[in-house]
Amino acid sequence: MVRISSTSRRGGHTLTRVIDNAAFDAARRRATARDGVLTGQYVLVDGELLAQAYGCWEPDGVHVVVNADSPGAVQDRPGRWIVQVPHERIAMSVSFTTQARHRAGGMLELTARDGDAVRATWWRGPNHSDSRSIPDGFMWEKNDDYYYGTVGWGDLDDLTVSVEVHSSDRT
Repeated sequence: MVRISSTSRRGGHTLTRVIDNAAFDAARRRATARDGVLTGQYVLVDGELLAQAYGCWEPDGVHVVVNADSPGAVQDRPGRWIVQVPHERIAMSVSFTTQARHRAGGMLELTARDGDAVRATWWRGPNHSDSRSIPDGFMWEKNDDYYYGTVGWGDLDDLTVSVEVHSSDRT
């Protein structure tokens, strides 16, 4: 079972609640098996965690990434299929951030499975600008403060998945 701590600010007060939810934990495990890395916005729909296709909120529902054979699926771009889910079907909205320590010492934000490897981002802030901790082969993103690249799963330790539960005021 996963314990999710949700913090929100209302009327100048900070409210924290803990959710013990075996159904959410099972959905999280299935989404990890399917997606490889949980990162970004997801919604819980009919017991499944589905990645949001776009970050914006729409009045008619949320576009989520699905399999090509899902009912109503429309190809968004090559290899990516989406469907719109009405707000009333969304049980929960969450954000995931997955991080791990690379053998070179840097803390990486994992962004996507890439075959037998994983795409990742090295951010200057969490790594205290220690450029020695940038994994070999990572590229600098011009005009930004990060490097990106691909590393092997075996080069990573201390995998951490952070979950932020969002208010369901709009659902």
